[in-house]
Amino acid sequence: MKTLILITGLILSISFNLNAQQIINSDFENWSQKIINEPDSFLTSNTMVNTDSGNVIQVTDSYHGLFAAKIETVLSGNDTIQGMILIGTPGNQTINGGIPFTGTPDSISGYVKYDIQPNDTAFFIVAFKKDGIMIGQAVANFYGTQSTYKRFSIPTYLIELNPPDTMVAIITSSNLDPPQIPGSTITIDSITFLHSSQQFPNQDFENWTEVETGEDPVGW
Repeated sequence: MKTLILITGLILSISFNLNAQQIINSDFENWSQKIINEPDSFLTSNTMVNTDSGNVIQVTDSYHGLFAAKIETVLSGNDTIQGMILIGTPGNQTINGGIPFTGTPDSISGYVKYDIQPNDTAFFIVAFKKDGIMIGQAVANFYGTQSTYKRFSIPTYLIELNPPDTMVAIITSSNLDPPQIPGSTITIDSITFLHSSQQFPNQDFENWTEVETGEDPVGW
């Protein structure tokens, strides 16, 4: 009997509180449109983040030109979302798709500064494929803190007589696998293919486009 009285009292209390507090946008009449700024030629992690700006942002603190790209690992609700810039689409332990590419750079350089949290690592990976098979890959990783722009250069292991047909890339602010630590950031600019007839697309991150990512109900 006491249990029944307690349950009844709890239900009445919840009912009273719901009636006393007006539910925001209860009829779903008001919606807000989310618009993010995306670097041209790339996919990013911005659509995965529940913030207005995302976690790949255009910054004026550049090494060359007007802009650079700042990539950050953030908390979004209960999830940790690492910042990512992609050419291609993530697959099972690989990157699918990509863009047509037939150049044979012997190395890749760029300029970065970063603040990577302990136990975390940022990555810059460019891979080259031919007939779906990887024939060259350039990898750089970054950890610790570098407060001013620093040049990096990494080999591609491509052979001029065996050019690729496709290029994929991923730039991250955190480990590819957990743990990924919120607060890790990397800012990148001026990516250059050395000794190549083709260059990295939007290599100075000068070109960005505002993209609508859908609508959310206000207050929910």
